[in-house]
Amino acid sequence: TIGSLDPLPHLQAGCLIPNLQCFETLSEDEAEIHRRLDETIDITKPLLPQVKRMSNREFMAFVRRPRHVESVDGIILHEDRAIDEASKRSFTDNLLVGLPSTSALLLAAWQYYETKLHFSRDLFLYFGVCGIGIFWVF
Repeated sequence: TIGSLDPLPHLQAGCLIPNLQCFETLSEDEAEIHRRLDETIDITKPLLPQVKRMSNREFMAFVRRPRHVESVDGIILHEDRAIDEASKRSFTDNLLVGLPSTSALLLAAWQYYETKLHFSRDLFLYFGVCGIGIFWVF
């Protein structure tokens, strides 16, 4: 299926996921950094204290390539569980803020456009092309 990986039973949580398509190979230095990260980073423990101990090169290697995580929300950022839970937002919260805001802006745009054709054209351009492009890239 799109957006998922076949099960990789030989990988431990937090290990570098191998690039099976081999679009880009790792340099020896980068491979060594990933071997060191696989040994030192424990993805089941809070990440922020571990990231603070990384060098800049280790951090960039860590965030550039995907790591194997065994659960959907298995990343723990903070040592204090209450702070960790408070720093995360559910998709429902995002919808509760985003949908009314988007609806209000669309209604205001509908009211201020001269014709429905201009509104439809700009809706397609800004929400369709630009909006999807921005969300795809970021």
